[in-house]
Amino acid sequence: MESTKNKKSFSLPSNFWIIFSVIVGVFLILFPFVFSSYMVRVACTVMVYAILAMSLNVMCGYCGILSMGHAAFLCVGSYVAALTMKNFGFPWLLAACAAFVAAGILGFVLALPTLKLSGAFLVMVTIGFNEIIKTIALSWRKVTGGALGIKGIPGPKIGGFTFTLYNKGFYFLAVALMIIFGLVCQAVKSSSWGRTMRAIKDDELAVSMVGVYPVRYKILAFVIGSSIAGFVGAYYASLLGFIDPTTFSADMSKIILCAVLLGGLGNVPAMAFGAVIIVAIQEVFRFASEFRYVAFGLMLIILMRYAPEGFFGRPSKKPYKLPHGVTVKKNDGGK
Repeated sequence: MESTKNKKSFSLPSNFWIIFSVIVGVFLILFPFVFSSYMVRVACTVMVYAILAMSLNVMCGYCGILSMGHAAFLCVGSYVAALTMKNFGFPWLLAACAAFVAAGILGFVLALPTLKLSGAFLVMVTIGFNEIIKTIALSWRKVTGGALGIKGIPGPKIGGFTFTLYNKGFYFLAVALMIIFGLVCQAVKSSSWGRTMRAIKDDELAVSMVGVYPVRYKILAFVIGSSIAGFVGAYYASLLGFIDPTTFSADMSKIILCAVLLGGLGNVPAMAFGAVIIVAIQEVFRFASEFRYVAFGLMLIILMRYAPEGFFGRPSKKPYKLPHGVTVKKNDGGK
C-alpha cells in the first residue's frame, strides 16, 4: 500500500494582516512627531504620488488603459482649486470638489473619442493631451498667470484651524485622503464594475461577445481615475503654495506610471510601495536630477525581466471561491 505525504504550503498567520495594519497605523501616527518638517513634506509627496498611482491603476491596472497623460488631470484640478479659492473665495473642500468635477468632466470628454484606440495610438493621444493642457496653462495668462503661475495658494481650513506642515495638518490630511481613496479604489475593484473591467483587460473580445459594451466601462474607469487625480490636485496646489505649467510636465505622468508598474498592476495597497520607491529615487538623485531617469529606466528593465507584474502584482494562486450553494462534483474515474 502506497503512503502519501501531505505537502504543507506556507501560509501567513490568520492575524498577520491585523498586526501589520496596526504597526503601519502606529508608524503613520508617530512619523510627523519623530522626523523633521522636511521629511514630513517628503511623506506628503509620497502620499500624493500614492493616490495618483491608485487613480491611474483604476484605468491601467483594472481596464488595461495605458495612459501617459495623467498629470494633465492633476494640473486641471490644481488650477481649478487655486483659482476658485483665490478669485471666488471658495473654502478648500468646496474648491477640491470643483476640481474633482472639472477633472472628471475632462476625463469623460477625452475618453469618448479615444477609447476605441489601443496600444501605441492611445499612448500617443494621452501624451498629446498632456501637452495640450500644459500649453493652455502656459498661454492663457489672464486666467492661469502663464509662466509666472499662481502664488499664495491658501491651505485647507476647518473653523479656525489652518492646515500647515508645521502643525502636522497637511500630513494627517494626506493620510486621510490616501486611506479614503484607497478604500474607494478597492471598493471599485471588488464591485461588479471592477470584475467586468478586469475581464475587459484580460480579453475584450470575449467580454463583448457576451453582450457587455467594453467602451462604457473604459469611460467609467477613465472618469473615476481622472476625478481622483483632480481632487488630489487641490491638495497638491495647497501643499506647494505655488503652481506653474512646468509642475505638470509629461515627465510627471511617466513617474506616476512608473509607480503603478513598480507596485503591481491591479494591486491597490502596492501603489504606496511604488510611490515610496519613486520619491526615494528623486530624493537620492536630487543633487543630479538628470540621472534619476537613468535610475528609473534601469529599475524598469530589471523589473520587466524578473517581475513583469510588479513587486506585488503577480496573479493570485488562491483557488477560485465558488458562490454559496454551488458545488463541484469530483470525478471518481468511473468507480
